[in-house]
Amino acid sequence: MTKNPASSLYSLMRLQLSPACPGQARGGLQGGKGGYQQSYLAANGWFLRAAQQEDSTAHSKAAFWYNKAAHNGSAKAQSNLGFLYIKDDGVEKNNKPAMLWLGMAVKQGNASTQFNLGCMYYMGDGAPVNYDKAMAWFSNAAKGGHSLALQACKDIQDERTSPNLSY
Repeated sequence: MTKNPASSLYSLMRLQLSPACPGQARGGLQGGKGGYQQSYLAANGWFLRAAQQEDSTAHSKAAFWYNKAAHNGSAKAQSNLGFLYIKDDGVEKNNKPAMLWLGMAVKQGNASTQFNLGCMYYMGDGAPVNYDKAMAWFSNAAKGGHSLALQACKDIQDERTSPNLSY
């Protein structure tokens, strides 16, 4: 049975975006500009509430708080806000601000953002399909310590060498 990396990468991308991951809310927070920790935690709370209760207003409130934290320099908030713009989740779908926020998170070395950008290029979700760019983003994320990125690189290499598929 052949694995379908596209569907598994999509589910991994959504998992990395989810603020419900254990330790994500506290793990990457650093001291810094006024109150972004509080804004990021508030955003995570609203996002989790939206996921658990299917509360459409909670997504908008999460976007509001991610926006506050993103403007104050939180790379995780910048990343999450960028993906909300791509997914049309709490904010109107718009690739221009999405790529702006994602770019700011990447400049801060956010490995989850690099991994998610790899997923986007691999699947053509928010970006055109480009396996070379996907591999580059996965490689960067792996160098940054992202635990799933190395497997994504291996999956792409395996697919590229498979006689049944051509890239």
